Amino acid sequence: MEWVEGLDRREGVLVANVANVVCPGQSDRLEALDALRLSGTTGSRTRRVRVDTDFKHWSTASAHEYLAGFGVELDVTERHRVFSVSHDGVRYLIPTLVLMKAMFRPFSQLVPFLFVPNGLELMSVPDTSCPQPSVHLMPGVLDTHSRRAASIREPLSWYWSFPSARLCWDSAYAWARKGHLALDLPAAKIGLVMKGKLKGATCYVTNCSVIRVDVEDEPHDFARNHRRHICFHDSAGLGDQRKGKKGRPAPLLDGKLLSRGSTWSLSDDEWDAVEQIVAPTGSNGGQNRKHDLRALLDGVIEKVGTGIPWQKMTYTVGDWRNACSVYRKLLNGGEWEQICSVLARTRTQIRDPA
Repeated sequence: MEWVEGLDRREGVLVANVANVVCPGQSDRLEALDALRLSGTTGSRTRRVRVDTDFKHWSTASAHEYLAGFGVELDVTERHRVFSVSHDGVRYLIPTLVLMKAMFRPFSQLVPFLFVPNGLELMSVPDTSCPQPSVHLMPGVLDTHSRRAASIREPLSWYWSFPSARLCWDSAYAWARKGHLALDLPAAKIGLVMKGKLKGATCYVTNCSVIRVDVEDEPHDFARNHRRHICFHDSAGLGDQRKGKKGRPAPLLDGKLLSRGSTWSLSDDEWDAVEQIVAPTGSNGGQNRKHDLRALLDGVIEKVGTGIPWQKMTYTVGDWRNACSVYRKLLNGGEWEQICSVLARTRTQIRDPA
């Protein structure tokens, strides 16, 4: 396996010091940051599991302990921080490099901006023209990943809009200047899938993917309407569902939606307007429905507004199948866009009465 010992500066450029753990007697090598990887032989017992946790419960562990999990005895200087978190009786050891690759994706494309001062400003700029704040990417940035632009912009908007997330981004460079590969963790709950070597009650993580982040601190003033649920992957909104699978709609999150204070449900005034869209004069007005249409819409609005998986949402009437059916009909018929416009208008007025 390979282990990144720390960071060094050569001719003004940050490079990784990669330790030779196969032949410890041989010299270490320097490698460009965008080529960083952490690989290892996971052995016969591997573990891949979804973990939902809070960063405030994470602590630090020893790089020696992590490497010992792979049978490697190496004299390291602890410049590569290893995190530790427990879940369901298993302790997970997560090197910073593994976490970085999950939180700053696509990692190879973000490295030129992550390990420089003011890198976030060099690649993006906040977009506050819409009710839901987002970011614009600078020309030429991540062009080859245009199809993934939406899933890239949302995490970047989080780093821009929330103090602890921005501190997390900036900390990568601050620690790198000291020769360390480390991060300061944000104030958030996180859902991620981790894979690694399971040995006893400890899992030595070699790969992970962040699914979503639930923000716990307050946003900056310019982003006060920013959503608190940050999706890192398109699959986050569907859980185990697959895009385009029969009975399950592909759209997962709608940036036009805002909450109404602490709730997503429709007010009486909003329902009066929305009812004219979904149950126009001359229709049955939903009278023959098994489930109340307004209550179903409340569940759909919360699901699409927060990104919570369809099957994990709690509905006051019906279940996720009923909610999916209503959503698909509204989306295909063009009514969903009209509903979003109504809510954007009414809920923006609530936040900005002037």
